Formats: sequence, structure tokens, C-alpha cells
Amino acid sequence: MRKQRHRLGFVLSDALIGLVIVCVACLVYGQAHYMMLQQTIVNRQAVEVLRQRVEKQWQRQSSSPKKSKRQQKELKKVPHQSKSTGAVATEERDHHA
Repeated sequence: MRKQRHRLGFVLSDALIGLVIVCVACLVYGQAHYMMLQQTIVNRQAVEVLRQRVEKQWQRQSSSPKKSKRQQKELKKVPHQSKSTGAVATEERDHHA
């Protein structure tokens, strides 16, 4: 009788440990999915902003063939994305030959 009680306790503890592992795995998966979804939304918004900026520059270029210094400066701005935060920023770079 003592052996059966010992065995039942082992089965219950094993089942609880398995249940905890499965629950933790589900929580980790859910959190990772949520974070990736948020990152996708941020990236889509950044692409939309950059697309609008490029369209405005194209419209300005097509409306006036001569570029002002301000427009030339804007064209030199190169967008890049931060790997740590995913934020999009612009950085002026010199284009010397």
C-alpha cells in the first residue's frame, strides 16, 4: 500500500511539472508572437512614412528641374533602422567621389 501511494505521488508531481512546462512554453510563444506583431506594425508605419517622403521628393523633382540646396540636402539623407529599438531615423551622409 505504501508503494502505491509513493507511485501516485510521483505520477502527480510528474504531471504537475509537465503542466507547468507546457504553460510556460505557451506563455513564451504568446509573448514572442505579440512582440513580433508589434515590430511588424512599427516597421509598416516606418515604411509608410518613408514612402510618403520619397513621393514628395519625386513630386518636387518633377515640378522643378533645378534643385535648390535644401532639396539636395534632403536627398542626401539616408534612412536607417536601429537594430536595438527598431526605430527609423535619418542620418546625413557625405557622398564624395
